[in-house]
Amino acid sequence: MKYRFLLLCLLIMTFVCVSLSAEAEKMECDLTSVAADPDVQEAVPAISDEDYVLGNSDAAMTIIVYGDFRCGNSAEAVVNLIDLQKKHPEDIRLVFRLFPRDNHVAALMCGYALEASAAQNLDFETISIFYEYYTNIFSIDTEAEMTSFLNKNLLPELQKYDFDSAKWQQVFYSSAIRKRVGNLRREGLQTGYISGTPTIFINDTFYTGDRSPDTLELLYWMVKAQSFNFDSCPDLVTEPGKQYSAVLDTTKGTVEIELFPDNAPYAVNSFVFLAENGWYDGSPFYKTGRDGFVLQSGDPAIGGSADAGYSYPFEASQIKPDRPGMVGMVKNAKGQNDSRFFITYDLNDFYQERFELLGPYIGDPSADASSFTAEMIGNLGEKYTFFGQVTEETLPIFNSLTTEDRINTVTITSSLNAAAE
Repeated sequence: MKYRFLLLCLLIMTFVCVSLSAEAEKMECDLTSVAADPDVQEAVPAISDEDYVLGNSDAAMTIIVYGDFRCGNSAEAVVNLIDLQKKHPEDIRLVFRLFPRDNHVAALMCGYALEASAAQNLDFETISIFYEYYTNIFSIDTEAEMTSFLNKNLLPELQKYDFDSAKWQQVFYSSAIRKRVGNLRREGLQTGYISGTPTIFINDTFYTGDRSPDTLELLYWMVKAQSFNFDSCPDLVTEPGKQYSAVLDTTKGTVEIELFPDNAPYAVNSFVFLAENGWYDGSPFYKTGRDGFVLQSGDPAIGGSADAGYSYPFEASQIKPDRPGMVGMVKNAKGQNDSRFFITYDLNDFYQERFELLGPYIGDPSADASSFTAEMIGNLGEKYTFFGQVTEETLPIFNSLTTEDRINTVTITSSLNAAAE
């Protein structure tokens, strides 16, 4: 009997050990993903069938914009957002909500017309037409003028589509529609966020930034990258006593990087973890630093604006980038490392040339090119975590890379190092 009891205890202990080992150890990190604002989620109505929607419900980026057709700023912002959605139709859902300015007759009649068009699935066609003519609408003050505008400018444009004019007129003059549009301003004010136009929410956060096409495009890539960010710190995937290398399959060929886990264990572990999870696949290259003396990559965004959703402490790796092809980690605004990395060109040549230009202004008569170069390279080694080196054989491939190239895939290989053997 006692042996059965001991056997049961052994089985329970084995089960507990297996269960505990199934949960991988995590690396120390700080999560950086931007979460939805619960105040926005509570205050701003959820998207419904009454909204004007362009795009799929499973899109990575949902933009809600409140606009008025008599507002020039709305016209610019909404047109730019429509263009952005058309450029990335699978990833962006655009929701337009009317916020009529001061219950103006022209603004309200635009709302009636938009509802009538939406009944025939011509809502964004109508929105685009109204913003094309927003200066005309802005100058309209009477119902008669607005009716004339609709007959002259909107309805002829809608005739280009499969359009039923009689049905449109029926909805336009519906009392239910007029009541609904008349309530839109009050409903917007009740959120506590909307007092003017345009007002924009992106993925349940209040957006007050620039609305230019370039900024919106950059914002799209940041949100897209964040849509598959990691929501926890990376697993500890590297093992003591092993040597690791990374093979970057690029659009120009293969670049192999020898990794230094003994010098920068966190950086190497994070790099290996992200590579094995496909984070780097498809990442573009771009030059950064003064005169572009390094080539950077490490995220799917344009210009290196996104990370993998976490950052981790800076490691003083004590490695000087005194050879071409040294690989270092980019630091974020808080001074921590994240998913992005850079590879140096020949910094000896770079700083030698810089000294020739700056030498007369340094103010130290004893300074020479060699000491200046050594000091600058030493400063970089102290400022950034260097965790790898491009192999001599694949350095020509790295040197041929441009900002037109990108990483296809990254493959990690490992082996026991000589000391372990």
